[in-house]
Amino acid sequence: MHIYDYSDLDNPKLSDKTKLSDIRKSDSLYPSVTTILKTIPNPFLQEWVVNKCIEIGRRFPEMKDADIRSLAWGRVKSPEGDILSSAEFGTRCHHALETLFTGDISLENRVLGQGDSPYEEFVMEVYDDIINLGITDTQPEVLVCDHDLKIAGMIDLLAKKDGRFVLLDYKFRTCNGKGKFYDSDSYQLAIESFFIQQEYNLNYLPKICSICVDNVSGIGYFKWWTQKRLDRGIQIFLDARDLYFSINNID
Repeated sequence: MHIYDYSDLDNPKLSDKTKLSDIRKSDSLYPSVTTILKTIPNPFLQEWVVNKCIEIGRRFPEMKDADIRSLAWGRVKSPEGDILSSAEFGTRCHHALETLFTGDISLENRVLGQGDSPYEEFVMEVYDDIINLGITDTQPEVLVCDHDLKIAGMIDLLAKKDGRFVLLDYKFRTCNGKGKFYDSDSYQLAIESFFIQQEYNLNYLPKICSICVDNVSGIGYFKWWTQKRLDRGIQIFLDARDLYFSINNID
């Protein structure tokens, strides 16, 4: 569980607190968007994960439960040749993209696919594809919240396209020639779009785009969600938020 600490409104941060009881005790601790999304059932995925954990547990009976759960989501060969869990691989690639957007990389290096780390080189193609969307004012890793809802979320990339805000989110998955996108991807971006609309007092909801990056080739597949899916995603998330707060007795 990710919890964000808003006790200092000018300097919100990821909290080291990880329990529901901590949220109940403090009005300044907000659960993350992704935490709320886990309230939404996905019977197929839940059954698949349970079966995968059982399979791994039987093969490696001395493995810790946390390691089994991590391994259930798959393993990936890193640019350095190591074998990592999918979650760890995605975290490192997210950080590489953040570094590229906050740094000053030359056009020459972009063309050559050269970064300061193997992970930067791995994500260079999708980084270049994002730049070629014609976006400006890029802000990676933007923390947004709604103080009335008491929810916070981290946007992978907030930018402007044609003078309007847009939100982009990266997912690192095995794509097999086409992107894998799930309804929950749109729910996450939709509510964060709503947060940005409120924060900047916009008369529109910023458009949202999921980018599925193949964790073998580094090729990115882009999906711009429709306005209908954006509106629907906001409502579904709000319903999930109310359910989460209700069943967990959070005021």
